[in-house]
Amino acid sequence: MAHLCLADCRFTGRGVDQDYPKAIELYQECANRGIAQASLHLAQCYENGESVKQDLTTAVISAWRAAAMFRQLANEGHAESQFWYGCCYYYRRGESKDNVEAFRWLSKAAEQGNSYAQLMVGKFYYAGRGTAKDFGKAVEWFRKSAEQGNREGRNELGGCYKRGNGVTKDIQKANFWYGKSMELE
Repeated sequence: MAHLCLADCRFTGRGVDQDYPKAIELYQECANRGIAQASLHLAQCYENGESVKQDLTTAVISAWRAAAMFRQLANEGHAESQFWYGCCYYYRRGESKDNVEAFRWLSKAAEQGNSYAQLMVGKFYYAGRGTAKDFGKAVEWFRKSAEQGNREGRNELGGCYKRGNGVTKDIQKANFWYGKSMELE
């Protein structure tokens, strides 16, 4: 996983000089070693032509490889892989777009405490995507995410208080959660 972190740093220039060719090389090494996140990142790069020549065939193959790896681990109950596999369905990366399946996998990860999955499940309930619209359940999941320190979960919870969706409208609580979303931890 250290190579994956280094690839991310090289790609973004975070803490090191930005070096796209080296980042792509590191992502490819990680993907060849079976690290699904690297395959997913390569898929995005090739799909959008980010730091490589756009190649939709390579993008599809990379996304498919990532989804296959996530699927195996997700079926074994690995929460982070369940989150990523749900994202594969939602963002159509290696799986066909299917909000119901995305919601199912994201819910499994959320139940295991993954704050990003909790955020996504909240968004699905809020929009009625892959499940019935339910502001109350959206707030419940945003709160779980927020209480784990997820900044976007805090922001979404603040928005619910601001609009009065799923909770009684309360500008003071909205401001509290918006403020918490800006804190660095």
